[in-house]
Amino acid sequence: MKDDEIVTLLNAAAEPEPSRILDALMQFAQAERGFIVLRDGITVARHMDGDDVRRANEKVSRTLLERALIEGKPLVASDADLRDIESLQHQKVRSVCVVPLRVTGGAVYLDHRYQRGLFEDLTTLDRCAAVLDRALARRPDSVGGLIGTSPPMRALYKALERVAEAPYPVLVIGESGTGKELVARMIHRRGPFVVANCATLPETLVDSELFGHAKGSFTGADRDRAGLFEQAHGGLLFLDEIACLSSGAQESLLRVLETGEVRRIGESKPVTVNVRVVAATNEDLESTDGFRLDLPPLRERREDLPPIAEHWLDRIAMETKRGRKQLSKGALGALLEHRWPGNVRELVNALRRAASLSESDVLEAADFAFLAPRPGAPAEPAGILSIDEHIRETLMRFSDSHELQEIADRLGISRKTLWEKKKKWGL
Repeated sequence: MKDDEIVTLLNAAAEPEPSRILDALMQFAQAERGFIVLRDGITVARHMDGDDVRRANEKVSRTLLERALIEGKPLVASDADLRDIESLQHQKVRSVCVVPLRVTGGAVYLDHRYQRGLFEDLTTLDRCAAVLDRALARRPDSVGGLIGTSPPMRALYKALERVAEAPYPVLVIGESGTGKELVARMIHRRGPFVVANCATLPETLVDSELFGHAKGSFTGADRDRAGLFEQAHGGLLFLDEIACLSSGAQESLLRVLETGEVRRIGESKPVTVNVRVVAATNEDLESTDGFRLDLPPLRERREDLPPIAEHWLDRIAMETKRGRKQLSKGALGALLEHRWPGNVRELVNALRRAASLSESDVLEAADFAFLAPRPGAPAEPAGILSIDEHIRETLMRFSDSHELQEIADRLGISRKTLWEKKKKWGL
């Protein structure tokens, strides 16, 4: 790769326009067409002359895309692929390359209908695509990635780059709504992505859910069942709310991490599994093995709130198929002053509610009057509260200073019930 080409690519990566980054990649690879494919679909599709590719969804091979994403490494279509894959044969494509975008969970798809033997330098292409990947992840309108360029987020991005390439378990610590599953998806590289919420697993069935069971091993076990570890073999297992597991279940989990083996309930023979585990919690655990990532709450990175809000107003307009709402200065000021105990999830819910109820094209501060009063504001007489209102008020007052289990104990409800209500309310 020539120095001037590297400069062109890096300069393009600094420009917040994905099509310009793709143009630089295509220029280096001598591709006729290029596509950026993310989780929500094809976001950019270009010819080498800069024109957009029409009906782009019909032009890429889903077979090759899926293969590259599962294997987690770049691939070039073989002669057999070009001959046997119907979409390629129909277009008479002669060269195809797919390079995974490991952070944003998509891929760069390059092809040429007239030249054979292109895309031989996969190592350099992979390195160039990584530049694009990081640029997309940092964009305010990135799909499926974290949003923000504040110092805490820049530090998180750097840590993610180091963590993602290592094979070790990761513990993600952050308040509800900070994006713990998003982080797990950004760490994910290849194979299945399996999600389990430990707070919702019945205590008596935790071992069965995690490790599987044999037919007849207990009442109701009418067939063999692979556990979550076996389902995630070759990929990543995301265990949310890991602190909700009992000490016994946590010990069993540690044993699997140490040995790489699981034993189904009712069976004596262990099964070897190759699984990367990412666990998440909103509690600050005293000791951890492997890597640890701490996600900053929204109130500690308020400069990221405007781009987050703008991104979601775009998404809300697409979801509702209505005109895109704007934020007035007063509305933005009200959002910046709110404490956001539910973090980005609460912000998104607030924007969806305000955008749905407002008849104006511009959202005003009054459209967000439903948000809780700021700490220190005088409380109005509330009268007799319902049980749910009392639980919600208690959560909003004490979730920053007390552990969830302690709040649940004081309220006389289970931690699982409290967690489910907290999730439902976006707190």
